Amino acid sequence: MASEYNELSDERILSQKFLKYRRRHPNLPPISFHGLRHSFATNLAMQGVPIAVLQKLLGHQNIETTMLYTHVQEDHVLDVARRASL
Repeated sequence: MASEYNELSDERILSQKFLKYRRRHPNLPPISFHGLRHSFATNLAMQGVPIAVLQKLLGHQNIETTMLYTHVQEDHVLDVARRASL
């Protein structure tokens, strides 16, 4: 339980720092902290990083949460295959 609180606290601190940075750099493309995390994880998944490694990096307790990123990877592969066959 204490570990979960620390992780939530760390994520909250990172999110606040990210928002502060965004305010100082208004010309950056609009993206949320969650969107940045999602992009990070999706890119790693598309490069073949093992799901267990992603789970650890993202701090997910449940592997099923992390597995959402593998669906993005599968969709990407299907999209590339469709374009290659045109």
